[in-house]
Amino acid sequence: MRAVLACAADDMHDAQQRLVALDTIRTMPDFEPLAAAFKRIKNILKQAAKNTMVIPDTIDNGLLTDKAERRLFEHVTAIERQNAPLVQKRHYVEALKNMVSIKPDADTFFEAVMVMVEQENVRANRLALLAYIDRLFCSLIDFSQLQG
Repeated sequence: MRAVLACAADDMHDAQQRLVALDTIRTMPDFEPLAAAFKRIKNILKQAAKNTMVIPDTIDNGLLTDKAERRLFEHVTAIERQNAPLVQKRHYVEALKNMVSIKPDADTFFEAVMVMVEQENVRANRLALLAYIDRLFCSLIDFSQLQG
């Protein structure tokens, strides 16, 4: 319930629909590992904020130099486009399934890409990518609020 309410679901009927969708997708094999990856994203963003690092509101495509970060960005933007009409129609199961599909690209990103690199502009851009993912996911459910 906290995972749904954390994302400003102030309409109880809407919150109930999100909870039903969450229960439906929790059985997907990639769901729990994705929730763990999302918690990692939250932790990285919290650490960056604690260290007063600037996180841009937009992502500079020109700074997406690693194949894994480009692929993650492309996948997330595709999910955002796919989910906009689904969320509007409250088709939350389909929207959450789209989000779960990001798991392989998120894994590859975390295996291949160092977020906290020395180059300030590259680091800021990677943090912006993580913040973008955070905002997209929190538009439905705050995965970091889920218990194992």
